Amino acid sequence: MTKVTLNGVEYDIKMGWKAAFEFQNATGKDALNFIESFKEQKLEDVFRMIHAMIVAANRDKQVPSFDEFVDMLGNDAESAKIIDTFRTEYLAWVAPQAAEQNDQPEAAKKGKPSKNA
Repeated sequence: MTKVTLNGVEYDIKMGWKAAFEFQNATGKDALNFIESFKEQKLEDVFRMIHAMIVAANRDKQVPSFDEFVDMLGNDAESAKIIDTFRTEYLAWVAPQAAEQNDQPEAAKKGKPSKNA
């Protein structure tokens, strides 16, 4: 599992369904909508997803609140690494799902049964 460091404490960071649920519970926003339209997301939502990934992967640790998390981020190499790690984890999780979605007939993508089914 990938690790990041915040204020000298090492945390796991992982994108997955638990992180998606954590994001949804924290923001009230549809996590699948975030995933489908990532490029259109506000910066705050991107950081909330990063925080959700850390919270979901560290159930056994005291994780900083979102506000504390943002306060810990600075203009240092570790903060840049957290953002880069998020991007890597996020894309690794989303890419197979997007490929699977693209393999489905158009009617299935819209939630309609295909004529071949």
